[in-house]
Amino acid sequence: MLAAFSFLLGSSDEDDEMAMKVEQAEERVAEAKAEEEARYEAEENRKFEQERKEEEQKDKGFAVMKKELEENMADPWAPITRKFFDEEMLAINERVHHLSERLELISERIHSHAGRFEHLPT
Repeated sequence: MLAAFSFLLGSSDEDDEMAMKVEQAEERVAEAKAEEEARYEAEENRKFEQERKEEEQKDKGFAVMKKELEENMADPWAPITRKFFDEEMLAINERVHHLSERLELISERIHSHAGRFEHLPT
């Protein structure tokens, strides 16, 4: 009987050791996932900041063009040539196209994030 009891205690120690190893492995996996998520978020934030700076530069150029157009429209005698009008319309169309592409990129990111969050363990 004592031998059976010691056998049970021995296997219990082995089970505890195995459970501890499994727990440590799970912790390492969780840490690795957290690090990967942090790297991914940092990269996304870096890309977003870079795009935001590019947007600000383009907005400044668009603001200058808009101000010039408003100044020319305020003066009824200002000559607005067909070429000037075409250039302004082209610039506006390019800006709208760029903003549309940006919106599409943001939409893709949101979809990607939603897909990633859908598969996160709870």
